[in-house]
Amino acid sequence: MIKILVVAFTFGFINSSFAEQSLGKHSEIFKVDEIKIDGTKKVEPEAILEKLSIKKGMIVDNYALRADIKKIYSMKYFELVEAHHVKEKNKNILKIVVKEKPIISKVLFSGNDEIGDEDLKEQVKTREYNILDVNTIKGDIHLLQ
Repeated sequence: MIKILVVAFTFGFINSSFAEQSLGKHSEIFKVDEIKIDGTKKVEPEAILEKLSIKKGMIVDNYALRADIKKIYSMKYFELVEAHHVKEKNKNILKIVVKEKPIISKVLFSGNDEIGDEDLKEQVKTREYNILDVNTIKGDIHLLQ
């Protein structure tokens, strides 16, 4: 049996089942004067801003905010997404804080004597220096079994 070992900088998986819980009545929170993105390393902040339906000048409500957080998670680059209301100099700032999934630093194969590692790397979708995607790894494991 071939084993895949993925070495990543950190591992942390968060269950996003909160996204399906009821938020109750629609509740307006604040009018957005500015939107800031914090915590990005590999993903450009503009890519996150593009996903948001909430724009400068709009009033944020609890359901729109949850929908936008779900859209950011759907990008599959983040293990944590938070939204904060920050007041600076009489401005209401929607601050989106993200924590990117770990980056794969090395893909190693063990337990195989018949097929070379380079041939195996061509078959799997998991690649070094990509963002960790658990579903891709599971698919690769299934492919190699």
